[in-house]
Amino acid sequence: MKRVLVIGPFGDFGGRELESGFIARSLSETYKLTLCSTVMMSSRSQVYQFIDQSVGFSILEKVFQNNLAVRMVAGLSKLLNSNSLPAYAFVKNRVSKRFLNVEKKIIQQLNHEISEADLIFIVAQLSSQYVSHIISEAELLKKPVIFRTTGTIRPPHLKFPFLGKVDLYLHHSERNSSLLQDYPYQVIDQTCYSEKALLSLPIELNGISNFSFLGRLSVEKGILEVLHLFQRWALKSHRLNIFGEGPLEAEARQIAQNDTRIKFHGFVEQQSLKEVFKKTDCLLIPSKEEAGPLSGLEAMAAGKVILSTDVGAMKERLRGTGNDFWFDLQDSTSFGEQLKRMSSLDPRELEEIRTNNRKRYLEAYQLEKIAGQYKDCVDYLI
Repeated sequence: MKRVLVIGPFGDFGGRELESGFIARSLSETYKLTLCSTVMMSSRSQVYQFIDQSVGFSILEKVFQNNLAVRMVAGLSKLLNSNSLPAYAFVKNRVSKRFLNVEKKIIQQLNHEISEADLIFIVAQLSSQYVSHIISEAELLKKPVIFRTTGTIRPPHLKFPFLGKVDLYLHHSERNSSLLQDYPYQVIDQTCYSEKALLSLPIELNGISNFSFLGRLSVEKGILEVLHLFQRWALKSHRLNIFGEGPLEAEARQIAQNDTRIKFHGFVEQQSLKEVFKKTDCLLIPSKEEAGPLSGLEAMAAGKVILSTDVGAMKERLRGTGNDFWFDLQDSTSFGEQLKRMSSLDPRELEEIRTNNRKRYLEAYQLEKIAGQYKDCVDYLI
């Protein structure tokens, strides 16, 4: 049985973790799978919602296990930092970097994993650490490489010398592939990992009063901006539920502290998404940059209206659905104009948009369809 190495900076929570786990599971019936994270990945990682922990690991943990001196220094670093993280998370401490050449040991371990595989499947940003080395080593060993790009592709990325060494790029949208169209590529978008639950929700015949934000509370997600916009333009009867956590949570809560219309719910597990969308009439996507986002497809599967910035794959996803509610973070009035447009639609018009969104998801983004596209790419190259 041929072996596929799925590799990238996989942590514990996030869209990349879900997608890499799903890719591994999609290939696991046909190929022997190994999933390797180039950063710390604990047993709580969302990749393990899809695969058994026996086939996934962090490269840092491997280096920790295989080198006594590194293990001792990392353990001491953990004690000095009084941290709850596992000891292998401290492999890259200053002592190990300076005296134990730990980066070389990481590279040697990566080389070993690459040599053991028949195909390398990278899930990362073009600028992610170790990507250039992984591709160069795979080329040296004549191993085919598939690169699932995450994040927005920008002009500076065209300077990376490894671009022409990848056998196939997989992009979330034609838009995100535009700068790399000189290289072999295919568009494979995301899918909903809680598909069955979201498709079971009824298409509602009502107006829009309950808005939701679902994602990381960070700069690129536009969380602070959308809070200000909601406070300025939303009606007294409107409600905004914030699902997620992140570095801007304290600041976001401070902005909303005197607004009883806004409620924070914290991080949401995949199995709770149905409850999230039960509370949602309209999903807000205020992101400044995205490849997807995943929450957009989840809203489509759930049969919800979407109010979004022109970001990532959203315009391609919603083309022809009638869901053309777009706002610009640089033009604060655009948010208010779209809220007014939504309010002017009667329940039947909104029902048609919701139905079209779900229909579009079923046509193009179902789990089985996306899994098959991944498998076809690997089958072709391997």
